Amino acid sequence: MDQLSRRDFVLAAASTGFAAMLHSSLGSPLAQRVPPISRIRRLKLLTAVSVDEMEAFYAGKLGMKTLDRSEKVISLRAGGTILEFVKSPRQGDGPLHHFAFNIPQNKIRPALDWAKKRLELIPAWGDLADPSYPKEVIHFRHWNAHSIFFWDPAFNLVEFIARHDLTNDSKGGFSSGEILCASEIGLPTTDPVKLAKLLNKELPLPAYPSGTSPQFAMGDQNGLLLCLMKDQTWPNSPKRSIKWGVNRTEIELAGTENKTIQVPGYPFTIRVVK
Repeated sequence: MDQLSRRDFVLAAASTGFAAMLHSSLGSPLAQRVPPISRIRRLKLLTAVSVDEMEAFYAGKLGMKTLDRSEKVISLRAGGTILEFVKSPRQGDGPLHHFAFNIPQNKIRPALDWAKKRLELIPAWGDLADPSYPKEVIHFRHWNAHSIFFWDPAFNLVEFIARHDLTNDSKGGFSSGEILCASEIGLPTTDPVKLAKLLNKELPLPAYPSGTSPQFAMGDQNGLLLCLMKDQTWPNSPKRSIKWGVNRTEIELAGTENKTIQVPGYPFTIRVVK
């Protein structure tokens, strides 16, 4: 099999126990190049580790700007997205999330070099390797994109993705200023297709890629809600087994009308704001 879709990668990775599951802006000089429709303006996520640890990683290692912080909450600027972490009162494992950030489509190699100096990256798996790139670059052929993946201190699976169908090239090397916006957030569920159809009907978000049926990725290249299986387990993570589970997630999207939905049976709140 010479190509593997992003959704197939999720399922195949789970079956093999592979560690890596995948898989409007203020302050970003490239913001005007990124269309605002369906962009993720804000993510509010629970975290199992301290605010100090998250700030050391996201502000210290990744260079994001801290906008506000308290003992239990921190807000950071990630290009066109505000990324907010709230310390979970739950003891022990989790909560766990997957999210991705767009970078300029011509910057995967500079981003790789930059990240390798700061982070331990997850190598490509199976058919997702690209012989033209180092082993840490994952090639999503059907999305015409290249990515690098890594874990944060809370074992969230974080991704930088260069989507080659977007016109957002930039000159020079890579820095934290090249993080354009959060472009993906995973929503684990027992029935991904049912959730995808709900998002299509209620928001409404189109299926991605365009022309496909609602089943996995909903939105566009600047903002995708990924409908995931909640019981997938990733036993080969650096320290312990990873199981996504279901955790409180708040999402704010840019759209054409103001609307809020609470996903029935799940702690997912999605706000669309003009």
